[in-house]
Amino acid sequence: MKPKRINKSPGLWIALYGPDGAGKSAVAAQVAAELAPLFKDVQLHHLRIPLWRMSQPNIIVTQPHAQQPRGIFLSCLKLFYMFAQSWMAHLFRTFFWLTSGQLIILDRYFLDYAIDPRRYRLAGESVRLASLLGKSAPHPDLQVVLDVRAEELQRRKCEVSLAESRRQRQGYAARVSVLPSAILVDADRPVADVAAEIIAHALELLHRRSHAVAQADFARI
Repeated sequence: MKPKRINKSPGLWIALYGPDGAGKSAVAAQVAAELAPLFKDVQLHHLRIPLWRMSQPNIIVTQPHAQQPRGIFLSCLKLFYMFAQSWMAHLFRTFFWLTSGQLIILDRYFLDYAIDPRRYRLAGESVRLASLLGKSAPHPDLQVVLDVRAEELQRRKCEVSLAESRRQRQGYAARVSVLPSAILVDADRPVADVAAEIIAHALELLHRRSHAVAQADFARI
């Protein structure tokens, strides 16, 4: 059942996290399709909001840890660059999209630099910096960690070792308690069921906002 349109629906920014095989792309597409009627437009992006151009199609990566990490200096430099880029994109694109009533869904975001630095060729010593910068980066309205058993992750995508799948799963789950507006969703289910749970949280958030706006308007009368 499609969600009913909410009058003057504000924009909404959702970020999806999870290890390889958690189903982020499929869930993002399902959530976008279901929530699209509520918004002026839908923006689907990978890892970050593009600053000038639209995102390129995702390149399928089958060996995310194949390349050696950069040194600590270049790793820190890259993190500072991505942090600055995230704020510039927020000011020049994300803010406009949200205020104009658009839905933004990110498959991965800044947290991934801290959980899976090897994927981005970041030195292991830069993880602490990635975590610190992530706290100060623009925060999505709803942050969703997709939780899947390591054995199921391996069945879906055997791109890293079982031990690495377990480590990533634990790393993402541990961040739920410290991420703003974050929820942990059991993604060891059909995509439709996972998307339905996320949509329910999104609609609840939108209704809370609408109620707060209505109360503010009433107080001004």
